[in-house]
Amino acid sequence: TSVVAMMAIATDISAEEAAKSLAKIRVAFGIPMTEIGKLGAMLNQLENTTAATAPEIISALTRAGAAAKNLGLSSQFVAGLGTSLVNAGMRAERAGTRMRSMFARMSTQAEKMSKIAGMSFRDFNKIMEDDTEKALKIVLKSLSEYESKTKRNKDITEAFGLVASSVVQTVSGNYEEFIRILDEANKSYEEGLSLLEETFRMQQTLSGQSTLMWNSVKEGVFGVQSATGGWLKDLVNGIQIVSETNTGWETLFNTLAMGVGTVLGLGVGGYIVGKTLTEELAGKQYKELKKISDETVSGIIQDFEKLGASEEERRAAFTFIYDEEKTMLQRIAAARLVASNLKIRALEQETNAARMNAEDERLANIAK
Repeated sequence: TSVVAMMAIATDISAEEAAKSLAKIRVAFGIPMTEIGKLGAMLNQLENTTAATAPEIISALTRAGAAAKNLGLSSQFVAGLGTSLVNAGMRAERAGTRMRSMFARMSTQAEKMSKIAGMSFRDFNKIMEDDTEKALKIVLKSLSEYESKTKRNKDITEAFGLVASSVVQTVSGNYEEFIRILDEANKSYEEGLSLLEETFRMQQTLSGQSTLMWNSVKEGVFGVQSATGGWLKDLVNGIQIVSETNTGWETLFNTLAMGVGTVLGLGVGGYIVGKTLTEELAGKQYKELKKISDETVSGIIQDFEKLGASEEERRAAFTFIYDEEKTMLQRIAAARLVASNLKIRALEQETNAARMNAEDERLANIAK
């Protein structure tokens, strides 16, 4: 579930869509739950190192998954192949559909492929049985070395058919790039670190942007401090300190605003001026972050209602999110983690309900 939250932060995909997609890929390829983090890391790395996006790679993977599993192909291999096609300009949906056709032909046209590989059918079929990925790479490499484009296109069409021929032509025509992308897929899956590192970098960047915002505010405001007796500098420093220590913003507005009013000797008018200044200095960034947090928590409350969560579970979740030691960014990350957990539970409930309904129908039909 933390993988879902990190994908929502690091890639161009929502937490709900990430949960659904990872579940589909996991089932299609028989990936154990313990390796979901590796799958997320691979998707993130391929998005970072190619022109393909995570949603495009996922689309190709899910469309070709069942056919690939029948051949014993790994998610890494299919992701590498699909990414290569999208990277070369093919639409993700088309890449997935045509890969599926390609894998189907591998099962029925092995003899023609053995001729492309320059091997006896017996030897090639043995490799197919032991390591289908190796067999397919042998065929693609052999095609990449053809001198005659006419013969290459003819052999591809005869062996793979019209639908899958564009896949084979594209990959064999860019074989070295395909191998590079495949190596990225295998390495990132094995290491399982890319998604974690990307999430950390993005959080650091956002934190850095917050610091830059405050530095810019200070630079502009402190330039006029001599004309204000220094009170404005204290105000800005106070805002930053309170925001970093998570003191309530409403308390900040009231306390600092009243302090500014006192300094200026303007009574109620000073309070209003101070409150307005403080709100403006808080800036768009805080407001946007708070909006994200509020919307996420609102969704969590709705999901709790749908799932019939206990009061104890709700209290534990909100205690986790609103821990006093958490910064606003950390609270958003915590809220997203809770939200993704709930989305997965909801999906599991829907799946179980569908299975029960199907079983009830089956038993009813038997009874008839």
